[in-house]
Amino acid sequence: MNVSKLVLPVACAFAIPAFAQEDDIAIEAIENSGFTFLGVENMRLDVGGDFNEEIQSYWTALTLPLFFDGEQALFIEGQFTWHDPLDEQANIGLVYRRWCDVLDGIVGFNAFYDFGYSRHGNGFDGLGLGAEVLKERCEFRFNYYLPQQKQPVIGSSTMSGEAPTGRSMESRRSSSSTSTTVSNFVIPDVGTFRRTTVTTRRDTFVRDDVEFERLIQTILAKEAAMEGLDVEFGHQLVFLEDCCNLWLFGGYYDFNNPFGGDLNGFQGRLECRLNPHLTLDVAYFTDERLVIGENWYFGIRGSIPLPENGNLLAAIFDRSPTPQGNRWFQRVGRDRRHHMTETAMEKIESELFDRTMSNRFTNISSTSTVEEIGE
Repeated sequence: MNVSKLVLPVACAFAIPAFAQEDDIAIEAIENSGFTFLGVENMRLDVGGDFNEEIQSYWTALTLPLFFDGEQALFIEGQFTWHDPLDEQANIGLVYRRWCDVLDGIVGFNAFYDFGYSRHGNGFDGLGLGAEVLKERCEFRFNYYLPQQKQPVIGSSTMSGEAPTGRSMESRRSSSSTSTTVSNFVIPDVGTFRRTTVTTRRDTFVRDDVEFERLIQTILAKEAAMEGLDVEFGHQLVFLEDCCNLWLFGGYYDFNNPFGGDLNGFQGRLECRLNPHLTLDVAYFTDERLVIGENWYFGIRGSIPLPENGNLLAAIFDRSPTPQGNRWFQRVGRDRRHHMTETAMEKIESELFDRTMSNRFTNISSTSTVEEIGE
């Protein structure tokens, strides 16, 4: 999928208006045009994507404020994500933020319900808990992810074989029968003779019950979502603030693989906040399994304010810097996708059974006597 399909429209929608030159006629037209969004202040719609050579993710998020008095805020945040070529993910959470005089910044807590499909079509629920600190020039966030603990089978292969165990039981049975045959014959010029033949037949039956063991080997392929956490700390690069609003983030992640081989390492991210409506970032992870096939991604996201009464376009064209107070409702920084793992495990079952092997041995013997009975 071509990255430019999303990058170019988003860049045009947010970068061009933010850097446009002011025009009295245009601004007057913008201010006179109005929309109403549920009569709620500080609503915002965020769209964006993350890309590398292996995977493309596209997402859209909506922030719905419930309460704000200047000292604390409560809002709902929902997001839907498309991962190409993997799964789809939906998240909805409740976020609480409060001003803290001690830290001279905003302290927040959040709880999210996460749901997503794996590439094999299995659905996984999950709970996410997080905490954050948002200051003017630095940020800190911690997130914990607890997905549904299940391991559905995604494939299987079965093989079986038989072999004698060496145990057997032999039994023999014999029977015999005797028959007599009498016949007369004449030898010319000699006389008449009688032949008596006695035939004995002896049958011996041998039955051997041999014990066999049947081994059934089943290879099961399973998948599971990993429980884990991540932490991130970022600081604005103040020596560049005259030319751009650049932030440098570093962090650590640790996810428990129930099949063995945990996923953990360090991460780094460079974020450029071009204006209040457009942000670019690039991230690097020490373990490529976290991002599917690559250990980096490039991201772009745009934010569309949804004002209570009109001025939608005016808000988009607003080029004023984002003050600390406007960060009350910024999007929560957390991972939106279940991290999946797969494995193949061996299952061996055995059963014993008897196989009967029968043979018959026959011995036939006969004796004949001849006597003369006349001339």
